[in-house]
Amino acid sequence: AGVRAAFLGRRTVGAFSPRPVPGEAIVRAAEAARHAPNHKLSEPFTLRWCSPPTRARICALQANVLAEHGEGPKRIAGKMKRWSAIPEMIAVTVRRDREAEAGRGVDADAIDAGEAAFAAACGGLRAHEDKMSAAAAIQSLLVSLASEGIGSKWSTGAITRTSRFAEIVGYDVDEEVCLALVHAGYAEEGREAKGGLRRRPLEADVEGEGDAVLRRV
Repeated sequence: AGVRAAFLGRRTVGAFSPRPVPGEAIVRAAEAARHAPNHKLSEPFTLRWCSPPTRARICALQANVLAEHGEGPKRIAGKMKRWSAIPEMIAVTVRRDREAEAGRGVDADAIDAGEAAFAAACGGLRAHEDKMSAAAAIQSLLVSLASEGIGSKWSTGAITRTSRFAEIVGYDVDEEVCLALVHAGYAEEGREAKGGLRRRPLEADVEGEGDAVLRRV
């Protein structure tokens, strides 16, 4: 029941209080992420827990990237106020499959057009499997934090796709890509994540019609 409550209670938090996050909670969340399913025990993902100086550099880069994308001073200042108050940041990267990206071996083993199309759309089977494993790790990280009352946000903004960001957090863009910059902290008082968000229906109606998440086929 506790695990299910953590899954259902996890919500995105955009405003954090200055209350420090216990380092042990981050380590426990990383341990949960480490146990995410991954194909052939490849462990293709890495979690980079950002120190205060690293977070400061990320915030400065974010201001530059926003300006480069045409954002005005007022909007940049507002965003920087929020970003500078984020207690913890964790960058999650996954290794690249350079062979698949070059188009080699994408459909060599495909038995029909559907399998070939799948491999091509995903950039290769191994790359697809690795990204799915990393996504599962990120979800596990967020749910572990939620189980301890710690809010989070899965950020995939333009900053995470720059080589400057890679240099700051310490990875080679030729070898890895960033799938998430997780923001973590206790929600600002009065700004707790709200439940009851509108979502697609869980199950289809008796005729099987409707845009449901769960469908019997």
